[in-house]
Amino acid sequence: MNITSLKYLVFSLAVLSVYAITPKKYKWVSLLVSSCFFYYSFGAPYLLFSLSVVTIGTYFFGLYIYKAVKQSHKKVFFFLGVLGNIIILILLKYTPFIDENIKRFTEAANIQTDFQIGFHLVAIGVSYFVFQSIAYLADIYLETLKPEKHLGYLALSLSFFPKLIQGPIERGNSILPQIKNLDNINRTNLAIGTHLFFWGLFKKVVVADRLSAFVDPVYSDVSTHYGLEFFIATYLFAFQLYFDFSGYTDMARGVARCFNIKLTENFNSPYLATSTADFWRRWHISFSSWILDYLFKPIQFNLRYWLKWGTPIALIITFFVSGIWHGAAWTYVFWGLLHGIFLGTGVVFKKQVKQIYKKIGFKKGKLPDFLSVFITFHLICFAWVFFRAQTLMDGFLIIKSSIVDLPKSLFLVGDSYQVFLKHCFLGKPSVEFFSVITLIIIASFVPKVFQKNSLDEAPADEVLWFRELSSISRGVVYGVLLYLIIFCGASAQSFIYMQF
Repeated sequence: MNITSLKYLVFSLAVLSVYAITPKKYKWVSLLVSSCFFYYSFGAPYLLFSLSVVTIGTYFFGLYIYKAVKQSHKKVFFFLGVLGNIIILILLKYTPFIDENIKRFTEAANIQTDFQIGFHLVAIGVSYFVFQSIAYLADIYLETLKPEKHLGYLALSLSFFPKLIQGPIERGNSILPQIKNLDNINRTNLAIGTHLFFWGLFKKVVVADRLSAFVDPVYSDVSTHYGLEFFIATYLFAFQLYFDFSGYTDMARGVARCFNIKLTENFNSPYLATSTADFWRRWHISFSSWILDYLFKPIQFNLRYWLKWGTPIALIITFFVSGIWHGAAWTYVFWGLLHGIFLGTGVVFKKQVKQIYKKIGFKKGKLPDFLSVFITFHLICFAWVFFRAQTLMDGFLIIKSSIVDLPKSLFLVGDSYQVFLKHCFLGKPSVEFFSVITLIIIASFVPKVFQKNSLDEAPADEVLWFRELSSISRGVVYGVLLYLIIFCGASAQSFIYMQF
């Protein structure tokens, strides 16, 4: 059930209607049953079975960890609980990757074997509920959270349908109290949820999906493209990915808000980051905070005796794992390593860079913000090449061609920008290209222009700028949004992050 489809909208309205008439004591039941039905609708019953196994295992291991008297027992129960979750994640998500690499290794080593993993399963949303389960067990182990004794509440916290397939990755201490205190539909929250949903839908189907028509032809057949084509396709992909994922997040948060549940804000103007570290504080925030708390900090603590190299190595290991989490392919692993190297290098050479900036004449040994943003954005785009490329070789070819063939591609175009666009994007007219660029600008900056203050303790890029408009202006904005969604939306595309 695609979240951008009419079927999903009807489903959400049906769930909301049932929720509205369900007694307060049993509202959690209506949401849990609806979430299970939503997951079952993907046509893979083992997904629902796996979610059930993870939920039950997490529930009992959480109780065992909490009740264990000896620290050694707590550690054993925590280890077993996490191991069980990871095994399920590997079985559902990484068997094709393991199978393929075993086959390549045996062929390269000229080893004759018939060994192969006999099943390749679809892993929609598995990473998200597994990571939430691990965080839940870790918080109990660290004594920052008490285990939930109500199995139904825990099950709903892991499987709540708006966030099930792409997050945000919610912590137990954030979502469980809300689930345990479900209330009747609130008019204000319903209005906020509607705003968020349609704004996210606009970002997805009108902006992100239209951008895919320019990006996909270039990246799917790198041998027939070169030079400036790769440059532009890479920049457009950066925005396609942002609007695709943040669009989903807004839609998920919008639906959840209709049930009075506040999910984590997952983005905060990431392409305005002044460093790669700042980027990860702004991009996929729920995931960034997860790897910071449950991966980076423990590794950094264990490497504390490695002096100045401890933190850089911890960062590289952390983002290596981040790459693996994002996808079962070497392109994602390399992408993760790049970010680990960016961050680790920044730590190692921090003092030297500051001294260089001071010698150049920059105040306080820092680059002006606009230069920092410019450099950071291009580093991020450089890494996005490998995130989007189908193979590592394709990624390196794109980087090489972007540099070597750039003058050649400009020369071929001559003075006609229209010819360039047709050459780059398989006949797409320039008017469509500029319309997409305009949509990017609108989706990026309109909320900033209208936002006068922060309402409801919301971040600055929250879509609550709608609420600061007059009723007439709000109606006009809704009319324009609906017009663009219905008449300008591209054909439905799967969400990019759904595969993770």
